[in-house]
Amino acid sequence: MVTHRRCQDLQRPGILNFGKLVAEALEEIKQYEWCEMIRVMITTTDTAAIKIAEVFGFERYGTEKKSLKINGNYFDDHYYNKYFDR
Repeated sequence: MVTHRRCQDLQRPGILNFGKLVAEALEEIKQYEWCEMIRVMITTTDTAAIKIAEVFGFERYGTEKKSLKINGNYFDDHYYNKYFDR
C-alpha cells in the first residue's frame, strides 16, 4: 500500500482544500507507470468525501457493513477504485 505523503499532513481541511489535495495527488501518482489503480475506503456518512471521490472518477465497487467502531458506534465503509488509462 502506498500512502501519499500529503495525506499525512491533513488536519481536517476545508472541502476545497481537500479537493485540491486530491487533484494534486492524482496528478503526481499518474506519473508512476507502475500504478494502474488507486483504491480508497470512505465512511458512508462522509458525504463530502464521497462527492469528491466521484467527481475525480472513483467508482464504488462495494460496501462493508460495520467496518469501523468508534465509541461503541458502528460505521459502514464504501470502497472505491480509480483506474488510470495506460
